[in-house]
Amino acid sequence: MNDEIVVTPKDNGHMDVEVKPSEAGVVQEFTPLSGMMDITEPSKEDSEKLSTVWDYFKGENKSNAEILYAIKSLENRMAAPSLNESRLNKVYQWVRVRKDIESNEKLLNSL
Repeated sequence: MNDEIVVTPKDNGHMDVEVKPSEAGVVQEFTPLSGMMDITEPSKEDSEKLSTVWDYFKGENKSNAEILYAIKSLENRMAAPSLNESRLNKVYQWVRVRKDIESNEKLLNSL
């Protein structure tokens, strides 16, 4: 469960994604995002947050590398998490607020 995902951006806009399996050879059960966030055994709450963030960035026809790159880019633009706050929680809060904004904009446009 300690697989490592390495995303390397290239100059031509593409990315290389390499998954280095753990010594035990166990396939990671959760999204590749858990590897990027250094979460080896997510709790139920973490799993739900991982799923929500992953689904938000997934979109149509995006590869795992593109999704991970978009999330990492967002993380780099945001302020660092506070002392007791995880990186996942910070990104999850952004996604939750963004979804609320999009939902409210749709509601406003329908009036």
